[in-house]
Amino acid sequence: MIDFKKEAELIKDELIEIRRDLHEHPELGFEEVRTSKTIKNFLKANEIPYIEVAKTGVCGIIKGTKEGNNKTIALRGDIDALPIKDMKTCEFKSKIDGKMHACGHDAHTTILMGVGKLLNEHKDKFSGTVKLLFEPAEETTGGAPHMITEGVLENPSVDCILGLHVDEETECGTIKIKKVWLTLHQIHSA
Repeated sequence: MIDFKKEAELIKDELIEIRRDLHEHPELGFEEVRTSKTIKNFLKANEIPYIEVAKTGVCGIIKGTKEGNNKTIALRGDIDALPIKDMKTCEFKSKIDGKMHACGHDAHTTILMGVGKLLNEHKDKFSGTVKLLFEPAEETTGGAPHMITEGVLENPSVDCILGLHVDEETECGTIKIKKVWLTLHQIHSA
């Protein structure tokens, strides 16, 4: 059995460094050029193939090598910041005046990168495919419809999408689950 918590501890410092760097360099929707480059460099370094979608979005693709079903699960994280001045005082405060990660997207991006790294290291333990969807412009026009139009949910077709959102009101060590069913028509209409 894989102890993912223990393995996550081993990459904790690397992920903290990435998250803080993203926090210092926030980018608004469809302007996430630096963020996208950081994601692509990370995926390359971890030998995770990817495609570029929706201008600044990225889709990492991890194919399990174990015999079994060919289901595809997508894991989604948003990558954009908000047009808000970062008023906090800390060593990793935003360096871009009037822009900050006030909603946790820097954490979402970093978590998804870390999950991708660990899953890729254990792709011999699962069958099917995992797509890592790094969505741009979630706070504004929404990058998801653009990603879908460009085919990110195809080849192979995605059976299920899971996303996460950090919440300061949720006690550390616990999770809340919300189940939402949307059709592609509903997503395109949003």
